[in-house]
Amino acid sequence: QMLDYFITPDTSLLHVASAFKIPNVGLYCMGGENFIRWRAYKTVSKELVALESNDVNEITVEHVMAALCELIERNTETNV
Repeated sequence: QMLDYFITPDTSLLHVASAFKIPNVGLYCMGGENFIRWRAYKTVSKELVALESNDVNEITVEHVMAALCELIERNTETNV
């Protein structure tokens, strides 16, 4: 396995990463049912949702990095 973590908007690659059990941070837009319907399945993940617009660019780099750090910490605790 060459990838420890994966950060992506809601795309097919999120599901490829989930199929390989790669922990991921998913970026979602609130407009629509994508978040509830298509989130990562049976994988350690953290979801960030753009609440004010239908644009994932609303999600800041700082929020993504905080989510990634939380994911790493959670994943480390479960593998101890």
